[in-house]
Amino acid sequence: MAQSTTKPAQSVNTMTYFNDPRSLMAGLALIESGNNPRAIGDMLSPDGPAIGPYQIHQSAWNDISDERKRMGLTVHPYHSAFNEQIAGEYALTFIHEIVQEFELWHKAPPTPA
Repeated sequence: MAQSTTKPAQSVNTMTYFNDPRSLMAGLALIESGNNPRAIGDMLSPDGPAIGPYQIHQSAWNDISDERKRMGLTVHPYHSAFNEQIAGEYALTFIHEIVQEFELWHKAPPTPA
């Protein structure tokens, strides 16, 4: 009996996310800051303001920096959250962390369903 070569829908969704995250990142920046790289929000947060196009707080930036160090990636100071490219790299690192944790707990990749 021949084996099926059709990939499950979950694989397609996961592959799309990992192969081209540009639309996801553009949507996040639009939702978080109106795609404004100079945005400053959450001024009253005990964690300090959220800055940049992805509205990242200092504590989250520090956590992402720690993960990036473990991964052997370049680490940047918090004020770099105003730089669209660097902020995007950090946001994507954070999303990858979330996906990995989801897969660890649920034994499957996230899907839109």
